[in-house]
Amino acid sequence: MEEHIVEVCEKIGDRIGKYSYFTNDKGVLFGLRNSKNLTEFLENLNSAQFKMPNEKFSGRLEIPKEFLLSIDERNWRQYKSLITIFAKNPPPKKEAKDEHEEIKTRED
Repeated sequence: MEEHIVEVCEKIGDRIGKYSYFTNDKGVLFGLRNSKNLTEFLENLNSAQFKMPNEKFSGRLEIPKEFLLSIDERNWRQYKSLITIFAKNPPPKKEAKDEHEEIKTRED
């Protein structure tokens, strides 16, 4: 697997993880984890995009075109695993608190 694709999976997983962490909405994570085939996995990514279009804690979830062009029936489970691994690594408490405070300050 190309390093760039791993980085894309990390970015997607990080955004989903932060969304789940700050909103306490684990539905996106469960949907991705429980995907049984490529179509379900893509449907769950699509659903995640609608749930977090401009999420203030994690940012907009963007799925790059190159990610979509490179995923197929042979490798989608690897992509799924990488995204969920990165999503399940919550931000360190201090970093999470600092990001939350910074966002609140910008909103005020």
